[in-house]
Amino acid sequence: MLSHLIVQHLGRPAIGAEIGVHKGRTSELLLKTFPNLRLYMVDSWVWQEGAEDAAFANTSFAGDRIQMLKGDSVKMAREVMDGLDFVFIDGDHTKAGCLRDMMAYWPKVREGGLFCGHDYHKPDFPGVDEAVAAFAEMHGVEFQGTEVGHIWWTKKTSS
Repeated sequence: MLSHLIVQHLGRPAIGAEIGVHKGRTSELLLKTFPNLRLYMVDSWVWQEGAEDAAFANTSFAGDRIQMLKGDSVKMAREVMDGLDFVFIDGDHTKAGCLRDMMAYWPKVREGGLFCGHDYHKPDFPGVDEAVAAFAEMHGVEFQGTEVGHIWWTKKTSS
């Protein structure tokens, strides 16, 4: 669903970031779907042993098209270039954590790029919906959501 959204709204992106990688399945799908994609993979990899190794194993085929950044997602934002074609947020699912990631990565997305994330309208993660609503109110941004895949998104039209 995410790759379809990217194709529909951006065509073929050159540079993106996934915040909250876990075992790298979404990163793997994106890198296979977009052979020219360069991807920042940002995660602390502290909550499940072996997830970082799995993420590397699942995406190592992409070689130098990936840059894995291990640590606090907001601190790692400093290592991510500006002008990204998309950011996909799927890290901390609390309101505070998700909002924190949204605030840190919104400036990284280029005009016309996609700003999106996961687990929208998913009963197990009410903090995501709360963060999206709070961010929308603060920035005057309108988000859309998908029932299939539980993705929230907007196309950035202002800095």
